[in-house]
Amino acid sequence: MADAITHERREREDNLKLMLGSINKRLRPVEESVMKVRETVKHSRSKWDAFEQTVKNLHQAIVDTVDTLKDHFNTVPDEIAPRYLRREGQDQQRKVPPLLCHDHREKEKSNFTMLLSAYLSPSEIGLSNLRTS
Repeated sequence: MADAITHERREREDNLKLMLGSINKRLRPVEESVMKVRETVKHSRSKWDAFEQTVKNLHQAIVDTVDTLKDHFNTVPDEIAPRYLRREGQDQQRKVPPLLCHDHREKEKSNFTMLLSAYLSPSEIGLSNLRTS
């Protein structure tokens, strides 16, 4: 009787091992695909983080450039005053006419806008515009 019980137990264990083996065979590809997905997500996450950092750096560079340009356009009257007053043969202490300052400032802005758009343009047209100016 004891032999029959141990035989049944072994038989059940063998059946259980077979079932577990078949389950493992079915689960192995799923586990492998899950691992591939995890690696892909991890790789994508690192690429995304690098992209975010690049965008932050670019944004900071743009902000710095805009601040520099604001400072430049605010000092345009100071830059053109000596040339204008020398050309007109007038006293160096006089103020430059506001309309002249405005015209010069607008000219500088349009030149800068053209150069910046050509620089940022992904097409060959933008590059050719930059070369001709």
